[in-house]
Amino acid sequence: RVVALTASETSVLHALLLRAESIVPQRELIAALWPDEDPAVCKNRLYAHVFTLRRKLADACRTARIHGSRRGYRLALAA
Repeated sequence: RVVALTASETSVLHALLLRAESIVPQRELIAALWPDEDPAVCKNRLYAHVFTLRRKLADACRTARIHGSRRGYRLALAA
């Protein structure tokens, strides 16, 4: 199923796919998405993108899930 993603959602998914099954620290995602902005300000923006991306993935794919922790986010891919 094709899912429409924003540029930021695509960037988050790309970063998670490159390190699937591993935690990608929030600070790394923020630095990749918004390199010139204050990380403290971008934290809520990242959370919103991940929230929306989780919902879109759940609708389109039953084998991929984004898990969050205090350290970052992890894309889990089931076989």
